[in-house]
Amino acid sequence: TMNFGNNYTINPASRAGTGLGPADVLLGKPTSGFIRFVTGTRGYRRTELAFHLQDTYKVNDRLTLNFGVRYDNFLGWPWTEVNNRQHNFIRSEGTVVQVGTGSVPWRSGHPGDPNNFSPRLGIAYKVAPKTVFRVGYGLYYSTGQLDTTRNLGANPPEVISSNFNNNQFDFVGARPASMGFDRPALGVIAGTLRSIDLDAVIPYTQQWNATIQQQIGETSFTIAYVGSKGTKLQGQTDINQAVPGIGPVASRRDFPAFGAIRQIQSRYDSNFHSLQISAERRFRNGLGYLVSYTWGKAIGNGDSQFGTPIDIRNIRRDRGPTGFSSPRRLVPSFMYDLPFKVDGPLNHVVGGWQINGILNLYDGFPMRVTSPNTLNCCSSYPDRLRDGRLPRSEQTLQRFFDVDAFARPGPQMFGNAGRNFYSARERRISTSLSSRSFSSARIRCADYSFAPSSSTSLTRRSSTIRQRTSAARMPVGFVRRPQRSRCNGSHATSSSG
Repeated sequence: TMNFGNNYTINPASRAGTGLGPADVLLGKPTSGFIRFVTGTRGYRRTELAFHLQDTYKVNDRLTLNFGVRYDNFLGWPWTEVNNRQHNFIRSEGTVVQVGTGSVPWRSGHPGDPNNFSPRLGIAYKVAPKTVFRVGYGLYYSTGQLDTTRNLGANPPEVISSNFNNNQFDFVGARPASMGFDRPALGVIAGTLRSIDLDAVIPYTQQWNATIQQQIGETSFTIAYVGSKGTKLQGQTDINQAVPGIGPVASRRDFPAFGAIRQIQSRYDSNFHSLQISAERRFRNGLGYLVSYTWGKAIGNGDSQFGTPIDIRNIRRDRGPTGFSSPRRLVPSFMYDLPFKVDGPLNHVVGGWQINGILNLYDGFPMRVTSPNTLNCCSSYPDRLRDGRLPRSEQTLQRFFDVDAFARPGPQMFGNAGRNFYSARERRISTSLSSRSFSSARIRCADYSFAPSSSTSLTRRSSTIRQRTSAARMPVGFVRRPQRSRCNGSHATSSSG
C-alpha cells in the first residue's frame, strides 16, 4: 500500500486552495508506504467458556424480580497458534519476542484475563392495573476480533514487513513510488509491527434502563431512559508515533528501526444516554402499528477497534460524538388488512391482502474535518475559529459548511477542532418492507409470486405451502395473507428444492 496526500503540490507561500492528491500521484511521490506478506498457512485456536445462572422470583402479584450472573473466560485470547508462530513486541526489550518463550511465556502472547463476572438484574412492578414500571441492569464482556493481519502472527520474523515514510518538506529526497519497497529477507525484524499490551483486559459494557409502560385502550405507551457505558474498550495505538517536527520521521520515533507499532490497549471508553418513547398496538382486527422515537447521544474516543488516535500522547483530542451517533430517530411501522372481499371462488384472488411498511426518519451522522499535514508525522485536525454551520438556505454541495471557519494549525501543532464535532442538520429518510416469499421445486396447487418493480411486492400463496423467509427494501408492499384452501380434495403441498 502506498499513501498519497497533497504535501508536494501545496504552494508553501500561499497554502490556501493549493495542493491536489491526484497531482502528487502523477509526481510519483507518496507520503508513506508499507508491505506485509506471510508464507504458508497458520493454525489459530481459542477456547471460550461461559456459565450463566438466572432465576425469576415473583414476590407478589405486583412485584417480579429477575436476577442472574454470567461468567466468561476467553482461554487463549486473542489466539494461540499450533506451532507458536507469533511474536509480541515488548517495549522493555525494544524488539519482538516469540510467544511461549522468555518474557512472553504465554502461547497467546498475553497472560489472559479470567476475572469476567457479569451480574444481571431486572425489576418489574405493577403500579396500577394498566401501568407497569421496570428497571434493568446488565454487565457484558466481549472480546475484540483480531484477524490474521492484525494479530501477533502478523509480526516478523514469521512475516516479511517493510515500510517507509517520506519527509513532507523534502521533495527531492522523497522516495518515489517507482522504487517500490525494500523487501528484507525472511527472518529480518523490520517494518510495521503488531503488539498486545500485557496489561490489556477484556472490555465490558454496562447497560441500564428505567421504563414506565401504560395501556390506554388497545395501545401501549412506553417512556424509557436507556443508557450504557463501555469501559476498558480495546483500541489500536501506534506506540511508535513520531513526535511532530522537521527532519526524517524515523529519527523522531521511540524505536527508529521500526515503522508504526500498533498495540492493542484497554484505554478507551464510551457512553450513551437516550430517551425512548413508543406507542404500540398489537395486530388485532386487521390493524397493528408501532411508532418509536429515540433522542440520544453516544460519545467516545474512537469509532473502531483498529482506529489510531490523532495524538497517542493525548487521546482526549479524539473524544467526541461517535461516528454512528444519530441524535434523533423516528420509526413508524404498520400492518393493515385491506377490506376487499367478494363471494365465491374469486375471493381467493381479491380477498386476504395486507399492506405494511416501515419508515425511518433520522438525523445525519457527525462529520469529521481534517487538516493538511503540518506535523510531518501524522494527521491532524484544523483550528476551529467559529461554529462553522451554515443556514440551510446557504448550504450547497460545494459548500455544505463554512470552510472559512477553519484554519490550518501552525507548524508541528495539532488543531483544536476535535473529532466529529460537527453534526449535519439534514434529515435522512429510508423506507423498507419485509415480506415473506418461498422457494419451491414442486408445487401441487396454484401458486405464484410476482415483483413488478423495486418499489412494490405482490405475493399469493396457499396456506399449507412450506416457505422460507426473505426481506426486500421498498417503500410499501402488499402481501397476500394465507387462507385455508383445497385442491382436488386435498391440501396443497410443496417440496423445497
